[in-house]
Amino acid sequence: MNTLAIDTSSETVSIALRTDNKILTVSLKVGLKHSETLLPWIDRLFREAEIDVQSLSLVVCSIGPGSFTGLRIGLSTAKGIVMGSESALVGVSTLDYLAGRFNFFKGTVAPVINAKKNRFYTAFYNGDKRLTDYLDVNAADFFINFEKLQEVCRSEQKYCKYQPCLLLTGPDCDIIYRYLKDNLQHANTAMDRGFRFADAYTLLNIGEKRFKETGGDNPAALAPLYIRKSEAEIKMFGE
Repeated sequence: MNTLAIDTSSETVSIALRTDNKILTVSLKVGLKHSETLLPWIDRLFREAEIDVQSLSLVVCSIGPGSFTGLRIGLSTAKGIVMGSESALVGVSTLDYLAGRFNFFKGTVAPVINAKKNRFYTAFYNGDKRLTDYLDVNAADFFINFEKLQEVCRSEQKYCKYQPCLLLTGPDCDIIYRYLKDNLQHANTAMDRGFRFADAYTLLNIGEKRFKETGGDNPAALAPLYIRKSEAEIKMFGE
């Protein structure tokens, strides 16, 4: 089974390709140059793996939340590849896959994506389970939500006994971590030291597992996961 995974939800383009005998990954911080970078690097991985697009079985794509433009480029590219290769398509929430790398962690995992305007996309996870809705919060509300979750955990005598209790990850978790150090020194929190490096290999694994369990998504119906309106929509239709 040949599987391609694509993440363009942030300023980093991350791609993973798995064939029967090779695993190839690349992550590049490209800013807002997804359209110039994505296809050349996919082609390069195909050539390195010595396969062509027609041999793909599955394409996995991160669908957000994240950069509005980046998500559209990534999903449009994934759909184009699926049409050209007749492969299956699976869309995975960016927050789900960022947290998935730490599904072994016994405490709470929170991936953080900068949503601009001093707000952040996040959710809270334990193992393979998402504990909250996808959230669009400021830094103060981030920790209010976390404390509410901790109260529930304590009442149910769940995983809060493990140390540290909260692990931050994702491309912008350092902003939340600095806020914590300045305002909540008592909080028991650690930060993923590799947070700047996207991990499309985890995205690939989650997508393959979901495909085996439930099959692929309908390419025509699959859309980016937007938690808030884009600036263009706000200007046109209001908040």
